[in-house]
Amino acid sequence: MSRAGKPIDYDHLLGYVNTRVLIEGLRRAAQNGRQLTPASVTAGMESIGKFDMGGYALNYSPTQHHGSTFVEITILGPQGRYMR
Repeated sequence: MSRAGKPIDYDHLLGYVNTRVLIEGLRRAAQNGRQLTPASVTAGMESIGKFDMGGYALNYSPTQHHGSTFVEITILGPQGRYMR
């Protein structure tokens, strides 16, 4: 982010987390040269299980599609800047 001259904020962090999870699900869906289909992507995502991103733990399964139970309150101040 520093090379791009952009601040690290919640939007960028969540975009990074979502991208990493999607890549892992797609990698699993495409194992063994299988064709990507909606069903294989769903199976790949559900097979991730516990996924630790350096302290931010996620867990996906056939019955757990949200990945995380972490909740944080974010406050936007004037001009849309994050205050917390």
